[in-house]
Amino acid sequence: MKKQILFSIMCMVLALSANAQDLSLGVRAGFSRNSVAQDFVSYSSKDAITGLTLGGYAKIKVLGFFILPEVNYNQRGNEIKDFGTSTIHNIDVPILFGKQFFKVFRVNGGPNFQFQLANTQTQVSNYINQSKFNDFVLGLQLGAGIVTG
Repeated sequence: MKKQILFSIMCMVLALSANAQDLSLGVRAGFSRNSVAQDFVSYSSKDAITGLTLGGYAKIKVLGFFILPEVNYNQRGNEIKDFGTSTIHNIDVPILFGKQFFKVFRVNGGPNFQFQLANTQTQVSNYINQSKFNDFVLGLQLGAGIVTG
């Protein structure tokens, strides 16, 4: 099912880029600071971890709007008190639709398909075995920004 969704998304992006009035490609790289919510009170920790983000995007301008498909690798997780670090490796595929106003301001939003690749553990086997992580998550991403180029 996940492969079919990813394949459908890629086909849609290719079809749109073939008819696009303007196409630009780019690379994303950076760091994220985040934590995973926990519901085991005795293991609670609010310590976030620093993760890596790598990916690429295409910005396709069509009829005064833009479509911004991306593929990003992300690391998420947290420090679990007395157990160590848990890191979750994901591929995120947001497909954002947006509009630019006055050549300097933009708004966008759309679905974000998240696929879990792996869950790396350091001294947390017993804790992780009690935790449930979804292999696939469908989310919503919204944003606004200032156009600089």
